[in-house]
Amino acid sequence: MKAAFIRKTGGPECIEVGEIPSPLLDPESVLVRVHAVSVNPIDTYIRNGANYWPLPDPYVIGCDFAGEIVETGKHCKDWQVGQRVWGSNQGLMGRQGTFSQLAAIDPQWLYRSPDSISDTDLAAVALVGITAHLGLFDRARLQSGETIFVRGGTGGVGAMVLQMAKAIGAHLGTGRCVARYTHCLHATGKSSAPMGDVFPLHDPGDGFQSCSDEAIAWCVDSEFVEPARHQAPIQQLMALGGQDINPA
Repeated sequence: MKAAFIRKTGGPECIEVGEIPSPLLDPESVLVRVHAVSVNPIDTYIRNGANYWPLPDPYVIGCDFAGEIVETGKHCKDWQVGQRVWGSNQGLMGRQGTFSQLAAIDPQWLYRSPDSISDTDLAAVALVGITAHLGLFDRARLQSGETIFVRGGTGGVGAMVLQMAKAIGAHLGTGRCVARYTHCLHATGKSSAPMGDVFPLHDPGDGFQSCSDEAIAWCVDSEFVEPARHQAPIQQLMALGGQDINPA
């Protein structure tokens, strides 16, 4: 199968794209044909050598995915071939990542995909949606009508916080963000005007695209609570400085 992988840690030049053996399916896993993936900062940290566990060789990069089950292990009775699924937190704790045509995944990290949401949106909101959901609703207990200030709103998690808070009727403001991206936030209706003071920063590049309203609404729905809380221990592991980002 084709995959993006590394054989040693380092800069982006360490990433190879080529053919590697397809994953072997054990009785406790399902084989997913990956349709969409997304890149998160944790992916770059691991690629660069910030690892607390041994990496497979070759190591497939990436955490998030959405796709379709093409084979199930004999003990995976609750999953069917052809079922659309999504997930996150692959590529961690010694697990292979998701930037490959096929991925063998333990069902504990697998969730059923809503019919109304595309694979592209599901992959895009996986890790950042989980992180934003935990912060907004498990930690801050944000309610409609309350005001939330976001220091920067065009990063992965920041953009999700703005959109999810807006979806429940909270009042929003954001501080420092790339000036040229503020029009994107206004145009998509994901933030309320005024945005607050905007200070020009280094432009990281083009490519801003908003997720669908259906995807954002799903991330604040009760249906999203179980995946978010299930992933919480991994979010703690990734918290900078070892700080617990989730309630006791």
